[in-house]
Amino acid sequence: MGVTGVTRRRSINLRVLVVVLIAGLAAGAVALYVAARAMTDLAEVGLVERTTDRTDRARQMVADRLAVARAQLTAASLLAQVDRTADVPTALSAFVHGARVERDGESLELVRHEAARRSLRSAAPGATPQLIDGYVAVRVEVGGTVVTGLVEVASLLPRGPGQVAELEPATDPRLDLARVIVARRRTAAGEVAIATAGVGDGLSLRHEASLAGARAEVAAAMRKVIGWTVAITAVVVVLLAWTLTRRVTRPMRALAGALRHRHDDRLVLPPLHDDEIGELGAAIAAMHGGLAHDAKLVAVSAELARDVGVVQDAAQVLELLAEALTRAHPIHGWRVIGPADAGAALAAADLALTPAPRRAATDGAPTPNAGVADETSGGDLLEIELNAERDRNLRLRAEIENLRSRSSRELGDQIRYAALPMARDLLPVLDNIDRAIAAGDKAGEKGPLVDGIKLVRQQMIGVLKQHQCEEIAALGAEFNPQFHAAILQQPSSDVPPNHVIMVTQAGYQLHDRVVRPAQVIVSSGPA
Repeated sequence: MGVTGVTRRRSINLRVLVVVLIAGLAAGAVALYVAARAMTDLAEVGLVERTTDRTDRARQMVADRLAVARAQLTAASLLAQVDRTADVPTALSAFVHGARVERDGESLELVRHEAARRSLRSAAPGATPQLIDGYVAVRVEVGGTVVTGLVEVASLLPRGPGQVAELEPATDPRLDLARVIVARRRTAAGEVAIATAGVGDGLSLRHEASLAGARAEVAAAMRKVIGWTVAITAVVVVLLAWTLTRRVTRPMRALAGALRHRHDDRLVLPPLHDDEIGELGAAIAAMHGGLAHDAKLVAVSAELARDVGVVQDAAQVLELLAEALTRAHPIHGWRVIGPADAGAALAAADLALTPAPRRAATDGAPTPNAGVADETSGGDLLEIELNAERDRNLRLRAEIENLRSRSSRELGDQIRYAALPMARDLLPVLDNIDRAIAAGDKAGEKGPLVDGIKLVRQQMIGVLKQHQCEEIAALGAEFNPQFHAAILQQPSSDVPPNHVIMVTQAGYQLHDRVVRPAQVIVSSGPA
């Protein structure tokens, strides 16, 4: 018996410990995943912001360079008109790699690099800047002199690992309204952020930056902290699991100890406190006294029936009966009387049980049954006592069965509605979450934080539904004081009388019990 009790106790401890460990580790894994996702999102947002800033600065520098080049080409045109073509190179900056001056049918090319000469010759006539081999061709006409210059802008474009920037013709009409347009796109090489900015004169700057770098940074940071995080989390979860296991299994370990250390086949149940297993422990502690007393009565009755079956002497039967009654009800002082004293005892008992008026009417008058008690034999008395004890035994069995049924029903109700206090405590928290979401929606707040709060609300609703705690459907329903609490009554031509117009606070019910009634406004009918 001792080995069985120890094995069972360890099995219960192990199972509870495994369940708590699995729950704790799963929660830790979910927390790590959520943290990694949040860090990745923040890193990607930071990369997108940096890409936007670099694109905007590059756009401004390209626009400024084109404006300066246009002003210098205008000065070169003026120099050519006064026959000072030799001074044109001094009017141009180093980023103007080539220029062509056309006047009176003559053409003069000034280039700083040989590659610029080929690009300069491929420039088509027109006032709009053109993209030619990485250059921007700008054409300026003053009077009859036309000057075309090749402006180098590649050195102004953002550069870096995983980044591509280039000028292209402006085709997006949104650039007329927005300075920079940012979008995210999934490509074969991974997800990239694309920033497009309008430079002016029909040109736009397109900057692509890969988001893989942000994710690599997060992965590196997570690798640095995940080892210590997992170790600390595992230690905390193991300690918490062990503490909870010892706490939860304390009543079962106490019962197992009582089974192992019982003497003379008598089981002494240990006391149970309310703070060990909550309402279940309180219920078991409340039933313990009554069940122990009833079990004692059943044991005494069973021993009496067993002993009477093997005893032949009537006197011994009476002695066994007196002993059993003394054990079952020690406060009554049971004793065995002989046949000579039986008549007087029965007469005294009959007198004590007879109502007062009847005793008054019969005092001093002989009765037809007088002397019957004196003539009653010892065997008849024994039979009467045995019949009474059998009847009492049947009544005790019926009482024990009724007690067992009532206890089972009360225990089932306590288990069924065990989550009621928890639900009452969680509902104010759910109300505050709803208020936070409503305030965010009213202020126009958007982003991961608002979405995360909404996900937390959905998770809380899911947990309540798992425990059979659901919202009371009140809007448009007929007012029911069992489920609704009316705070106002106002006229309405759209809603019938005594029906709910508005719900100011949601109500909830656990199975068929109301956790909190819904606060509603009730229609009083047309005004």
